Amino acid sequence: MRSQVFVLTGLLAGVINTALATPCGSLGAPLACTITVGAPGSQVMYSATNFSLSSSQAGGGGVSYDASEILIDISTGGALSAVLTFSSGAAIPLFFVNPGQFSFFDFGYDLTLTPVSPGTANYTSRTSEYTASNPAGSFVQLQKLIAPNPACVADTNNNGFSFCSFTVPQPSTISIFDRFLVRGDTVSASVSSFRNVFDAEFTASEIPEPSSIVLAGLGLAALTILRRRS
Repeated sequence: MRSQVFVLTGLLAGVINTALATPCGSLGAPLACTITVGAPGSQVMYSATNFSLSSSQAGGGGVSYDASEILIDISTGGALSAVLTFSSGAAIPLFFVNPGQFSFFDFGYDLTLTPVSPGTANYTSRTSEYTASNPAGSFVQLQKLIAPNPACVADTNNNGFSFCSFTVPQPSTISIFDRFLVRGDTVSASVSSFRNVFDAEFTASEIPEPSSIVLAGLGLAALTILRRRS
């Protein structure tokens, strides 16, 4: 017997193509949020559910975002990856602050990974990134917590790119908790969107060796002949 393992990773910040993104509503009114990725024979499906805004704060006249103003879409970055993108649905379609202002919010959701093709699927890593204009004198922070693996905690700061490889197997459903902050200290700052990227591996069901198939066929033929003679 032999099995096939497909491990397709290697996403780079800034090259994710979201042209074919599927809108998933907002944190306040989420829609069905699923995507199937991978080549035929090694496909997996990601389903994001239970979106919930935990808190939203602002200071200095900054925007305190309502759950309905934080939009969601889902896409793929290629291979076996899923990309959840969060953007502003407020009057200004950016997470924007002027000097002396800040906006902060945190929220959570669940993500379920399911094999579509015969086999098993497992998470391999997650990435956090954002697209921002935050020159010196401003600050942007994106922090993600993932349960049940408390070791996978990372910050993305000042146009950074944060990657975490899972060191222990994850269940098919994981819980994600994001904290987002944009602050204008002495200058304005803006973030057009931020993204949570997940990679997976797929292991196909065991395939019988050709010799095993031949032997099984000979056995069935012999059994048929014996039955006819009896």
